[in-house]
Amino acid sequence: MLKPKIFFLFLTIYIFFSSCENEQERELRQARKEKQLLEWEAKWEEEKIEEQEFERVYELEKIIIGEQKQEEVNNFEQGYEFKASTGGINKAGITDRFQVTYSVNKRGQFSLPKYKYFKVIGGVSQGTSNSIVRDITGRTTVKTNYSYEVVLQPIKLGTHKIECAKIKVDNAIYESETVTIEVVKESQSRQQKRVKHSFEPGLQLGL
Repeated sequence: MLKPKIFFLFLTIYIFFSSCENEQERELRQARKEKQLLEWEAKWEEEKIEEQEFERVYELEKIIIGEQKQEEVNNFEQGYEFKASTGGINKAGITDRFQVTYSVNKRGQFSLPKYKYFKVIGGVSQGTSNSIVRDITGRTTVKTNYSYEVVLQPIKLGTHKIECAKIKVDNAIYESETVTIEVVKESQSRQQKRVKHSFEPGLQLGL
């Protein structure tokens, strides 16, 4: 049998080498963990940079699109024409009916106003007309005009403004001009007929 001293010597040597191996394994595991952490940090930084680049490009695209939209609106406003006309009628009787024509040089979503002193007779008639325009350089362009016609009848005596219509182009809404008309009790169409009839040659000569 081994003497106790020799046994304890071998046991000490075994524990020493075992502890050395365990220490090496711990160091290797720790090194692997640190390496993995470094890889994760590098990957996270790379993804963060990609995300920041994406956000930068996205914001830049938003600015460009916003500028393009604003340019379209500015171009529209520069050549913007949205008129309203009663065809020269500035006075109407309470029982008369007259036509209002809204004309605009841009295509869009048209909507009538809510009339306060007039009622709408029938629906809206739409039309399109083209004209050739020559600028100072001699270049010719075709100009398109869109018209919307509605027949109104007064419901209250007095001088009233005919409310403006609206048209939506892209995300912008534009209003037409307003027209003022005087509403009287007597029918203007009948009065015009009487005036015309009184100026007939036979009536003036008493024939």
